[in-house]
Amino acid sequence: MSLPGPHEFIEGCVDHSSFTSKLLHEAAQRCGYRFMIEPEFGYVGRIEANGRRFLYKGGLFDMNTACASALTRDKAYSFALLKEQNLLFPKTRSFFSPDFEAFAMLRGTAKALKFAEEIGYPVFVKPNEGTRAFGAHKADNPDQLCWALERSFGRREGRVSLVQDFVPGDELRLLVVDGTVELAYRKRPYLAQADGQKTVLELLKEAQRHVLNLKGGRKTFDLDDARITDSLRRRGLNLQSRPEEPFLLSDGLTLELGNGVEILDNLSAEIRDSACRALKAIGRYGSVDAILTAKQEFYIIELNSAPGVTGLASLGHRERAVELYCKVLRAYFEA
Repeated sequence: MSLPGPHEFIEGCVDHSSFTSKLLHEAAQRCGYRFMIEPEFGYVGRIEANGRRFLYKGGLFDMNTACASALTRDKAYSFALLKEQNLLFPKTRSFFSPDFEAFAMLRGTAKALKFAEEIGYPVFVKPNEGTRAFGAHKADNPDQLCWALERSFGRREGRVSLVQDFVPGDELRLLVVDGTVELAYRKRPYLAQADGQKTVLELLKEAQRHVLNLKGGRKTFDLDDARITDSLRRRGLNLQSRPEEPFLLSDGLTLELGNGVEILDNLSAEIRDSACRALKAIGRYGSVDAILTAKQEFYIIELNSAPGVTGLASLGHRERAVELYCKVLRAYFEA
C-alpha cells in the first residue's frame, strides 16, 4: 500500500495532528460526518456531509467571510461596528508608530499621552492586530505609557497600537454560533504568590509547575516569554528580586500563563443579547471578550472571528470544547 503524498488528504486523524484537528475530528465523529486531513502536518483539513465541505486551517473555519475576519483582526475598526450597535466598550483611540511617519506626526506618542491625560490613568495599551496578550500592557502613569507604547510599536502587528481606558472587573469570553451564546467562561487570574522571601525566579518556576499540572504535564511557558519579561520590567523586577506582594505574570489574561477558567452557564439574557448583537456584524461564529464590572456593566474589549478553544480544553473542559465544535458543524451542515 503506497503512502499518501505530501498534499494528499486522508480520512481520519494522525498522531501528530494539531490539538484543534483532534477536537474537530472528535466532533465530526460524534456528528457522523467524514473527517479528512492533510497528514504531513495535521494542521489543515476538511469535514464532509450532505454534499458540502467545511474547510479549516488551524483555528480558521469556513463560517465567516474573509472580510469579516479581516475586520475583527483590526480592533480599531471592530469598535466602529460596536458603536453602530450602541454597545459598551472602553474609550479607545489608535496611535501610530514612527514607522508611519506621516500618521505618527498627527497621532503619535505625544497625542497618546494627551489622550491618556484626558481619560485618566490607568490605561491599557495593546497592538491593534495582536493576539494572546503579546504587547499588551497596563500603564499607571506617563512614563509607563511611553514604555508600553515603545514595546507595542516594536511588534510588527503593533505599528498601530490602541490606548484604552482601563476598566476593572472580571474578564469573560462568550462564544457565539448563529446568534446563540453556546459557551461562556470567566478567566481566573493566576497570581504569583510573592511573600518577600522567594525570588522571582522561584515564583516563575512555581508557575511553570502550576501550568504543567493544569495541562496534564504536556506543556508550560518559557521563562523568557516576552509577556512575562515585559511585565516584570514594568514592575521594576528581575529574576533575583524578592517582591512582597502577589502579582500577575502578564498584564493580559492569557490561558497559556496559568490563568484558569470558570464556566458560566447562567449569564443574564441582557449580556447574552449584547454578545450576539456584537457578533452579528462579523458573521456566524466567533467570540466576544468583555469586562463585567462590579455594577454588572458589560464592556466589550475585543471580537474574534477565529477563537481557539484548545486552552479551554487543556484546562479540564475538553467535553465542552468538543460540544461547541459539534454545534458549529451542525450549524454549517444542517442549518
